[in-house]
Amino acid sequence: MLIVAALAALAQATEAPSPSGFYIVSVFFSEAGPHYYYRVLDVRRDGADSVVRYIRVAPESLICPRVIVQAAETRLRDRSPADLVGADNPCAIDPRSFRAALKRYQQTIGTLETISFGIVAQCGETPVSLAVPIAERVKMTQMKAAHPEFAALWDLEAKVFGAVYGDRDIFDDRTDEEEMAFQDAGAKLVPELVSGRYDLGLTAGMGDSGRSPTFRSLLAAYQGPASSAEGPQVFDRQSYQFTHFVPPKYPALAMAAAISGTVKLRLTVEPSTGEVKDVAIVSGHPVLTTTVIAAAKQWRFAPNSVQSGSVLVTLNFAFHCQ
Repeated sequence: MLIVAALAALAQATEAPSPSGFYIVSVFFSEAGPHYYYRVLDVRRDGADSVVRYIRVAPESLICPRVIVQAAETRLRDRSPADLVGADNPCAIDPRSFRAALKRYQQTIGTLETISFGIVAQCGETPVSLAVPIAERVKMTQMKAAHPEFAALWDLEAKVFGAVYGDRDIFDDRTDEEEMAFQDAGAKLVPELVSGRYDLGLTAGMGDSGRSPTFRSLLAAYQGPASSAEGPQVFDRQSYQFTHFVPPKYPALAMAAAISGTVKLRLTVEPSTGEVKDVAIVSGHPVLTTTVIAAAKQWRFAPNSVQSGSVLVTLNFAFHCQ
């Protein structure tokens, strides 16, 4: 029975067209918040190359629900969409057979975090749409044994993403400059998102969740690129004669917890050069002070602008979410 099924799947894959393009919408939900975020991995053929877009629509953080859009675009030379999917060709999947297998191997299980996918592939003249549900709701061992071509759909996004960007999500652990570049790129793609271009995949990715949003509705409150961390700012900065000032970065943990406040420093300065010799924390939340000392040691004052050799400086870390 399994041999017959495998032979049938092989025959179907042999006859199936290769995708000229495809995109995958992944829908992630976490009870921590709770919150949703959405990713689009879009692969389009351009001559002998593939142009790959990676887009994320998400709340800025658990504390700040303001919607942001991040995006990146990459060109892969001499690699087609068919090369990227390899043997896991979504055009070889019969949607009705896939739905029947999902019904056969369904199970009920609770989970705190879920991810589901909507795969849309252009297969010749006909687009194929596949709703790939939460993996925990499927008896995956039985699915892999009976229909390995179906089971491969849960790994397709990771397979393609890894081939393009590697194992690390490029939107995680980024610098402030990288974050704003990603958001600027995302802002340019908002018109395409709200046009409905990816809504078929979004609908498939939502599956039977009971929600049926569009990207237009998800982005209804979108206000453009944003940063929660503004500052830190030096109180009464005009009274200091900085010739070089490096602002401390807003610590990621402080941003995640929406921690703000003031940090007071005592600087030991060489008066003749304005060089900072030592930095001591006088007061401030420990989470906010983690980036301060390294930054303050790079500061420099105008020569002879500091008379006593000791300077008190107060920084204000302000977190904004609107």
